[in-house]
Amino acid sequence: MPKPPAQALIEFAITLPILILIAIGIISIGYMLTAQQIITHAAKEGARIGAQTNDNAQINGTIEAIIKSFDSDLTRTKINIDPQDQNSPDRQRGNTLSVEITYEIPFQIPIFSENTLKVNAKSLARIEYE
Repeated sequence: MPKPPAQALIEFAITLPILILIAIGIISIGYMLTAQQIITHAAKEGARIGAQTNDNAQINGTIEAIIKSFDSDLTRTKINIDPQDQNSPDRQRGNTLSVEITYEIPFQIPIFSENTLKVNAKSLARIEYE
């Protein structure tokens, strides 16, 4: 026996919000994973450039160029280079240079109180610059 049209409409009305929430969740997770990959790549490239050149401007330029290919708004990105000072005695050949990036992903699902998710990446490189 076929279902009455009203019953099918009610079932659809109950399941539609759940399906929409699942679809938004899948898209958000995909965006977060893409951001994580790009931030990790930017940290590795920044550490590599820093180990070769010992120049903070080149490190920041490399990281910003990679992140701009994903998001042109760099205000959501924080870059931390350790040791920060290029002339520091800790920034000698053989020591470790650390580049850490934090990126805030805008999160647009209104039922959650958090409006951003943070993605972090850290990369270490042995300084080869003389």
